[in-house]
This record gives sequence, structure tokens and C-alpha cells, in this order.
Amino acid sequence: MKLYRQRGETSENKIKEFKNGFNMDYLPSRDFISNALYFQIGTLAYNLFILFKTILDENLQHHTVKTIRYKIYNIAGKVISHSRKTILKVNDEFIEILQRIRYKAHEASIE
Repeated sequence: MKLYRQRGETSENKIKEFKNGFNMDYLPSRDFISNALYFQIGTLAYNLFILFKTILDENLQHHTVKTIRYKIYNIAGKVISHSRKTILKVNDEFIEILQRIRYKAHEASIE
């Protein structure tokens, strides 16, 4: 019983994350082929997100997609275009986080 409950806990959380985090709790069409494509795109997005979580810091790896969106994707910044350059200005505390993510993503792509 203990082993069964432990196995069910992780899969139920993954299904819940897939449904709620990627809006897969409903199908947008009555057409089977359209729904299959929608589901495949959602599955690809979920798998890419799981891959992305592996390069995050240890304290961010256990968060849901909603929390990751809030902490990383919703960083306030200002886009400035000057002398044929586009620059994104963000707060100094986020620069370190983004640099670590960029470095780890580069290292993972080389392996």
C-alpha cells in the first residue's frame, strides 16, 4: 500500500501540472485530428519545460510552471533600441539568475 501511494502521488502531480500549467484540461475542438494536434503540442511544451527545469537552480527545480513563469518569465524589464542595438535592461538581481540559466543551457547543449 505504501509503495502504491508513493507511485500515485508523483504521477498525479505530473498530470495535474500538465493539465493546469499548460491548459490541457479541455480540448478546443470537436474534430479529433485538431484535438490530437493540440494535445501533441501541449505534450511537447510540457516535455520542453521539464527539460528546462533541469538547468535551473536547485531551489527552482521543484516549482510548478506557474511559479516559474512568475519568478523568471515575468521579470520586469525595459527594451531600449539605440544606435542599431536592442538592449534589455533588468534589475541587477535578475541578471545573475539569467546569466546562470544561459550558462547552464550552453553547457547542456555542448554535452
